[in-house]
Amino acid sequence: MTTHTIERRCGPGTARVLERATRHLAAHGYSVVSSSVSEAHFIDSARRERLAVRALGERLVFEFSAAVPGASLRAPDALEQLVSAATQDTASPGVSTPRRCTVCATQARGDESACAVCGGALA
Repeated sequence: MTTHTIERRCGPGTARVLERATRHLAAHGYSVVSSSVSEAHFIDSARRERLAVRALGERLVFEFSAAVPGASLRAPDALEQLVSAATQDTASPGVSTPRRCTVCATQARGDESACAVCGGALA
């Protein structure tokens, strides 16, 4: 069976990165077979690939395998790009993420440079 494993160090926020990676992979052709706080399993029927993502301490392990005997995986570079995109902040281009005041937590509107309520810095 053809397999390929990729590891990514995520630090103490591994569970959040796993959640984000699960959403990203589901939006990019993978069907979620099962999911928990520490692992998720996917299948991509079109490419005949299986993927298991496991949180191990402060790292995520992505294990790609062929879903059927005789099927081959995509090139390692393509799998690396997929993992990189899944583990990064995947906000869509052109969509601004809401910023909040670091002092009072008020959500900013538009392209304000400071909080409209208290004047605090936005993050």
